Amino acid sequence: MKQQLLNRLAHSKLNKYIFLPLDFGFYKQPQDFILNTESLINNVATHSFGSPLMHKGLVKTYGKKLVEAKKSFFLHITGSTSLHTTAGKSQISQVKDAVDLGAVGVSLTIYLGNSHELEMLEMLGKVCSEADKYNLLVYAMMYVVDVNKQGKLYEKVSLEEILYAARVGYEIGVDIVETRLPEKCTDFSIVKKLCPIPIILGDRSNYSDKEYVESIQVAVKNGYDGVSISNRSLKTPFNVLSNLTTNGFSKNMSKEQEV
Repeated sequence: MKQQLLNRLAHSKLNKYIFLPLDFGFYKQPQDFILNTESLINNVATHSFGSPLMHKGLVKTYGKKLVEAKKSFFLHITGSTSLHTTAGKSQISQVKDAVDLGAVGVSLTIYLGNSHELEMLEMLGKVCSEADKYNLLVYAMMYVVDVNKQGKLYEKVSLEEILYAARVGYEIGVDIVETRLPEKCTDFSIVKKLCPIPIILGDRSNYSDKEYVESIQVAVKNGYDGVSISNRSLKTPFNVLSNLTTNGFSKNMSKEQEV
């Protein structure tokens, strides 16, 4: 049954997954670009491009439009703000909320490798069990993150840490895992081999457009199944974003397509 949901999420032409996390207004100091949320949602509702991941407030505002357009979306159920630096995430919505709001699944951010790890793993395990009862997909952003001596979050992106985080997500029962590209590594196909569920590349907002396209190409070459677009989705004109993403997934780019 969940496989049917996954098939429905895949882009009809690319046969890859495109996700649009829209939680920036929660975990970062709000910036002007979040005012473009409505325009992005309207484009998602009109075109076959991307599944948004949204907190409950955004779902209450835009969920009906997506449901009427028969577009899938996820309820993002964890959060923390930038007002206090922590490597922990709290569960702020319930799995049942996703059912009531018409979501296809729930999404969570999980940080491993810090003092909050055990409580977040316990939370993720409970969410997976409850989601299975409702036949909801679970999308987990699995990252190795801690707070450094300067009091700032830092992320570890070695092949070993990315592989471990992805495998933990798979073992605990999630349906889709989001992770990064490993640094200083061009062959990381082992990640897909040891995590045989959809693996999604987490875009970085500091990538240039060219780096964004290249990161997708490298990820797909190594078995990744899609991309989760950062706040680039709200800063880039929709037609440009669509073209960049399509180019990234294209196996044989022509000179005309290159960014």
